[in-house]
Amino acid sequence: MEIEKVYDDEEMVILPPYWWVEYVDDDGHKHLAAIKDIAYLEYIKTRFTVTTVKAIEE
Repeated sequence: MEIEKVYDDEEMVILPPYWWVEYVDDDGHKHLAAIKDIAYLEYIKTRFTVTTVKAIEE
């Protein structure tokens, strides 16, 4: 799956649809991720403690 990207000056914008995921790694650090690939989302869910998953749609 190719990720659509729009560059606005120095910022990269990921176009919907995607999932906004907050998770905690093995060291207890919180992370935020914008994920477009469902397989990667499932990997994150099985590997780390996911606290929030929000679907961002058009």
